Amino acid sequence: MTRRRCGLLVAVTVVASCALEEAQENGELGDALPCVPREQQCRGDDREAVCARDGLQWEIRPCGDGQSCRGTSRAGRCQDRPVGARELEDNFDATVQILRADSNKCSAFLVNDDTVVTNEHCCRAEAEMCVGSRVLVQYRGREQLQSAPEIVIEANLGSFPELDLAILRASGSPGATLGHVAVARGRRFLGSPVYVMGHPQGRPLEASLGRIYAYEQSVEYEYTSGRKRKVDQFVYGARAEPGSSGSPVFSATTHVLVGLHHSGGLRPDSFDLAPSDVDEFGSLLGATDSEAIASALEAVGVAFEEEIQE
Repeated sequence: MTRRRCGLLVAVTVVASCALEEAQENGELGDALPCVPREQQCRGDDREAVCARDGLQWEIRPCGDGQSCRGTSRAGRCQDRPVGARELEDNFDATVQILRADSNKCSAFLVNDDTVVTNEHCCRAEAEMCVGSRVLVQYRGREQLQSAPEIVIEANLGSFPELDLAILRASGSPGATLGHVAVARGRRFLGSPVYVMGHPQGRPLEASLGRIYAYEQSVEYEYTSGRKRKVDQFVYGARAEPGSSGSPVFSATTHVLVGLHHSGGLRPDSFDLAPSDVDEFGSLLGATDSEAIASALEAVGVAFEEEIQE
């Protein structure tokens, strides 16, 4: 078991991190060559970077029509978009906000027509705490979708403290209108770009770009409320502030769910990561891996869309 220190529970804010990318594009990497000749990297969903034959600069070019930049690590290239491939917009409406009766807020997301996933700590470790809570849809700056029905949490289908995961049933079938996320199966995202999407401080939907730096089978976090052990974790970089506990973490190349955000303020050196390993992030975030989320959904009999990562 590994013990990590972190600050108060914080969740995600949103500021894209581009300093390293700009430095690479400009060749500002000191005396070392900026890249390996003919090496390729994704620079977002619609651009690829190819290292020049002399290794002295990156050549940035957009993907063609019907293509996106796809890869499972720092490497990636423009490829034809598979039939049925997910898009960034597919995750907008499926990411929602839970507003409890005591006015506390958490982010959450739909995994099918009537099932919502969030952090277990958002329900205060009590199975019925979130029951009766309203679910709000706040899409990209709009107050609330006019077409969205009133959504209420009707039941807690399962709480998993070691995953910081709560699986909730919502009234009606909001996912039939709003859509739902697709859950990744398989841990193949180490080093990959990801983004976390949620409602920091209860604001309308925002997103923050980052990267996965380490997987951990078991972590003991130290919070102000005491120590909590969590399993099937990964550590990633992105910006964070309170209010987005329960936010989904997505692959930036495939847009499938790769994790459930729950904690912030993690020290990189606690995970044997040097400052140079974590881009410009001074502290890191903790999330529960999507493979564990998928297993928990199966355990309580909840159907969901899965995508197996090869």
